[in-house]
Amino acid sequence: MVRENVNCKRIFFPERNSILFILISGFILGLFLGFLGIPWFVALAGIIFYLIFTYIIYQERNCLKVVVFGVVFFLSLIFSQTFWEPRFDKSLQTKELESYVVIEKVEPYFEGYLVEAYHSEKGKIIFKTDGLVFVPGDECLLWLKPKVLKEYLLPFSLEKGLRLKTKGYEEELSLVKEKGWVCRSSESFSWERFRFKLFEFSERLNPTAKGLFQALVLGVETNLPEEFKERLKDQGLYHLLAISGFNLAVMFGLVYNLSFWLLRLTPVFRWEYPLQNLACFTALPAAFVIVVFSGFCPSAYRAFVFLVIYVLSRLFFRGTSGLMVLFLTAGLILLFQPYLIGNLSFQLSFLATLGLILGDRFYKFYLFSYITASSYENRWYYKILIWIVYSSFISGVVSVLLMPFIFSISGKFPVGTVLNNLLAGGFWSLVFIPGCILTAFISFVFPEIAVNLGNLIGKIFDLYTYLPFWEGFFTLSLPLNLFCCLWFIFIILGVIVWKLNSKKVFFSCLIFFFSTLGLVYFLFKNINYFVVLDVGRANAMIFKAKDKYLMVDTGPNFTVNGSFNWTKFYLEPTLRKLGVSLIEILIVSHPDLDHSGGFNTLKKDFLIKKAITGRFTQEDWQKVNLIYPLEEISVPQGFKIGDTEVYLFPGEESYEDLNRESLVVVVEHKGFTVFCPGDIDVERFYRLKEEGELFPVEVLVSPHHGSKKGINQEILTWLKPKVVLTSGRGPYHPHPEFKSLLEKQEIPHFSTSEEGTLYVFPKDDYFIICLEKTRRKDFGLRLFFPLVPYYVVTQSCKTFDYHKSWEIINP
Repeated sequence: MVRENVNCKRIFFPERNSILFILISGFILGLFLGFLGIPWFVALAGIIFYLIFTYIIYQERNCLKVVVFGVVFFLSLIFSQTFWEPRFDKSLQTKELESYVVIEKVEPYFEGYLVEAYHSEKGKIIFKTDGLVFVPGDECLLWLKPKVLKEYLLPFSLEKGLRLKTKGYEEELSLVKEKGWVCRSSESFSWERFRFKLFEFSERLNPTAKGLFQALVLGVETNLPEEFKERLKDQGLYHLLAISGFNLAVMFGLVYNLSFWLLRLTPVFRWEYPLQNLACFTALPAAFVIVVFSGFCPSAYRAFVFLVIYVLSRLFFRGTSGLMVLFLTAGLILLFQPYLIGNLSFQLSFLATLGLILGDRFYKFYLFSYITASSYENRWYYKILIWIVYSSFISGVVSVLLMPFIFSISGKFPVGTVLNNLLAGGFWSLVFIPGCILTAFISFVFPEIAVNLGNLIGKIFDLYTYLPFWEGFFTLSLPLNLFCCLWFIFIILGVIVWKLNSKKVFFSCLIFFFSTLGLVYFLFKNINYFVVLDVGRANAMIFKAKDKYLMVDTGPNFTVNGSFNWTKFYLEPTLRKLGVSLIEILIVSHPDLDHSGGFNTLKKDFLIKKAITGRFTQEDWQKVNLIYPLEEISVPQGFKIGDTEVYLFPGEESYEDLNRESLVVVVEHKGFTVFCPGDIDVERFYRLKEEGELFPVEVLVSPHHGSKKGINQEILTWLKPKVVLTSGRGPYHPHPEFKSLLEKQEIPHFSTSEEGTLYVFPKDDYFIICLEKTRRKDFGLRLFFPLVPYYVVTQSCKTFDYHKSWEIINP
């Protein structure tokens, strides 16, 4: 915990009078809003609101501080927007290049290794290898080529190019293994070599010990068993795997106490110099070792700089508050590494520390006097109770601040964070973290002893995972962007209530907040939309019928038994961030992995009332490794979900072509019809026509991801689609002949490979189509989606009319 010596009872927020604090806060806020892409006029409106608020609250008439804040804020905002903008226009060369690079880092990455290198022309780059073939410090001559990024433009996700830039990388390339490479060892000093030796040592540990050691010492979590990581996430303890201020505090505290005890036994005790100061100076190098072991990861780097400034301020400037130290630390780091403002690890580390400081202040300012005013305050059980209340309150404040950021990662927020932190803190601070660090130090001298110690800690961790921690989480019932808007309103109203300290204001703000919450929820609940998610050359579609969800296909998961679960990493968080927690009906068109690979994961993690597919052989389902049963149908069926009607047309039970017999899904909502054919071909379309199961539609989802064998001109005249949507990827999905056919028929065509996720909103007599690429450029769409464009039409989206009766009757 970050405890302050600021006299909070006299003034809660003394930093507001500091020009330095105002300057740094304006700089940080401008960088962050620029990263989010906030327009300048919105930022200006925020400044005006801030001026009015400070004038009402503080009767502030000194304009100097406001001018300083405004100027720094806008300069920082403009710089940040300029800094992040080129990522959209960056063009890559396509030819292979012979390159001279210096290897800086080599880390395990799932089933291979991630190599970070400095390129003489491009700057800091990364590439992946299957085996351990490079060593940090090597100077290598090798062949590299631009990597074709597997980009998935899903809602509420960052582009991969942007994610690379937030980590300080200029580009991700591919190693041309066929042409080989030549490396020579450098004699120059490199911190990373010590870290690399620890990676080599960790390969000797058992799987659990290896994963835990790499996570807590080296900052690499990919080798920790997936089931352990999922449990820690659901328990709200996943942050303990990250190397941050907690790890440094444990190391600093242990070395500080040991140094202080040893110094008391030496002649230094007679120098009449505070031993606490000397102990602090001896403990700082120990904390720096943790930063070196972590590879200077942003959270550890930020924590160490904060620790140094905090210690120096306590030694030489005792009046400096923890809040000032935090902002000064962040400001200094961002001044030299502005890209870290977009790094999620840095954001979480900064906000967690901010929550600790503010929580400590609130506790001292409002609760301390009430809790300590008891005749039992000196008894041991009462002190334990006070510690529990204090720790819970601090943890609660941190949770509130981190909530939108945690939701942005996985779409869920663990409810047991506060309680589980209290129960698990002792294990991590006394056993796992110091034990793994001790193992790292011993490995340089006595590797065999270190192996035994590391494996022992791994066995203790295995036993620890059986402890009955509270596993549960909140899920969003609104899209992530709307939740963030409500969270921001809640924070602003909380500040107003706190400063004005009036019951009338409190009840007014309470009524306003819950009225806004009810209105937003009511408006969202009554929206209907159809979404084609960008899942590569695969299918995953969602139809929202007011408050119920219908899903067609589950997206790809080609490594069903592998270490990387595509559905868990991409699709599941996207669904949760869209507000999906219960799926009324899940329909799987056929047992190919690009349509059904994610079924097991979704069935395990979501409440799915009914799962339906056609009748297929057990041999075809074996590749899916089906765990949960699906209801098979062999004859056409229909059912209703609210005002939405769903029709299912299965294929033949005995078949030669699996794709041809896909379960065809037709969704109709008040005159708006969507045709989802799966991977059927022309022959199946003709059978559907003969059986009377083919009729005009507004939206046609391309059969077999836009294959040239999926459709022809005659079928298009039967279906009369107003729009064709394709979920595909690569040069032949959609196929050039398929696109040419649509172009000749003058049928608008939109593909996830070009536009990202596709959104369709049915209205009374027309429907609206929005594209993910366009949505990201429109501030109103990003902020209020899907309320905009469903209730407020925007020019960024396209509108199409429904079929008229005469269009359906006359070919």
